[in-house]
Amino acid sequence: MSTQGIKIFFHRFVRRIFYELEELINRSWLFYINVPNGIRFRSIGKKCHIARTVTIIKPFQDIQLGESVMIGPRVTLEVINGAQLYIHGNAALTRDIMISVREQVIIGSHTLIAEYVSIRDSQHNYSDPTIFIDQQGMSTSPITIGDDVWIGRGAYIGPGVHIGNGAIIGANSVVLKDVPDRAIVAGVPAHFIKYRQ
Repeated sequence: MSTQGIKIFFHRFVRRIFYELEELINRSWLFYINVPNGIRFRSIGKKCHIARTVTIIKPFQDIQLGESVMIGPRVTLEVINGAQLYIHGNAALTRDIMISVREQVIIGSHTLIAEYVSIRDSQHNYSDPTIFIDQQGMSTSPITIGDDVWIGRGAYIGPGVHIGNGAIIGANSVVLKDVPDRAIVAGVPAHFIKYRQ
């Protein structure tokens, strides 16, 4: 085997070991922790499970969790100073989710959020083409997600959206407008499909 072949083999071997270790940690519920009341959050209910690989950016005191909330591996919660994130009881955030809060995001009880979902209550201003986008500031508007909502894999929920109780958001949908109770929406941008029976 040539020197180049040995380097490639070693690189792949090391990469595979790190991948397997990360997957072992993320799959094992033994690595999930119960967070005691009042620690690092404004409030937290009983029986909450938070993966060790969850990233929480900015003040923890702006986050409130209801009872039995599950936050899976590699979820990022970015709560900017003065903003508020409320996750009500029995909500489940699977993995690799980004929630960015500059004003307020409320997630209802028994809501399911699949992997790779992005929920952001702010966006860059871009109305003046003579000024760089990163110099035009941000605009924010609160997001409310009702009870018993299912948000499919890879969906994006934008600023100011209200999702009604019992709604379903299809995978990879871009939700920029309100969704009525028990409605099923999908697409880019998301459009009404039908109501749940």
